[in-house]
Amino acid sequence: MSKKKKIQKILLSISVILVFTILYFLFFDSKTIRNDPNADHDSSYLVKPYFRGIGKDKNLYEINASKAIETVDDNYDLYDVFMKYYMDKDKGSYFSANSLSGVMDKRNDILNFVESVEMIYSEGYRGVSDNLTVDLSKRTIYTKSPFNMSGIKGKIFSDNGFFFEIQTKKILFYGPVKTLLFDQKL
Repeated sequence: MSKKKKIQKILLSISVILVFTILYFLFFDSKTIRNDPNADHDSSYLVKPYFRGIGKDKNLYEINASKAIETVDDNYDLYDVFMKYYMDKDKGSYFSANSLSGVMDKRNDILNFVESVEMIYSEGYRGVSDNLTVDLSKRTIYTKSPFNMSGIKGKIFSDNGFFFEIQTKKILFYGPVKTLLFDQKL
């Protein structure tokens, strides 16, 4: 193959990559900045933001929202928030939570879910609460609001929330607590 044809092939390949990159950023980039028409002041927001990171334990987490507004204190107000935290890569276990709204504290790696929170733990448990805090730097999940959890082994109702330590997978419920255990037939 002549040198001229090799150069043409390389330029064609670069052109194709460049076109696909431009199309991606025009149509698929989730961080589209728009002005908020309902705001009292000039404010912009991100449409369908997607945040992805690796915690101190080297586990992956993902945060999605329908909209994010950057606040004065360098945080994000999030709407229709979903988070997934992969707890154990080998077992495939994860914790996920979704809420109508939340706040992401970027400086301290804290995500606060503040309205109608639903949580799922991949090992067969589902919980609901009015709010929830996920502290990625300390690897803890907690709430002081009433919390209801149901799963394969039973149900727990905690009037004052819970504290969950991700690394040890230990959970502490704040009372009064009501439990209902299912009959486990062998």
